[in-house]
Amino acid sequence: MGVRSFAYFNICLIEHATDLHVGNILFHSSSIASWSSQEEVYQYLEPPRRYNVHQGETKEPGPLSPHCVPECIVGTPDPTSLLKLCLSNPTQLNIRICDFSEAFIYIPGINHKVYTPAVYSAPEILLDDCPSPASDVWAFAVLL
Repeated sequence: MGVRSFAYFNICLIEHATDLHVGNILFHSSSIASWSSQEEVYQYLEPPRRYNVHQGETKEPGPLSPHCVPECIVGTPDPTSLLKLCLSNPTQLNIRICDFSEAFIYIPGINHKVYTPAVYSAPEILLDDCPSPASDVWAFAVLL
């Protein structure tokens, strides 16, 4: 599905390389959509882990004053088992690309400043050269 999206972007000359990374890929599976209980969610994402926040002494009110600090934070779960579930039945999986806030229309020779995380950046972006639809192909390949 992602490949079809990129083919469509290429036809429309839409360049998404400025913000293509794992955070902008959405998965939807009917296996997950059918969940109806908290236990089913915890089976794949585990219960939230809470970490208490301890604050040192402050003398003046400000961003670290006690009423501005959360009581605890919740850690990010390991998504591995959820991804395995999504990928276990490809016929039930829908993949969507989101967040086009930094996308632009590709015009050869125009150098758009891009802010792609380095790990997903094509060589031309790292070398501050003009991004192209090939930059999206590179970022997509890194995601795979």
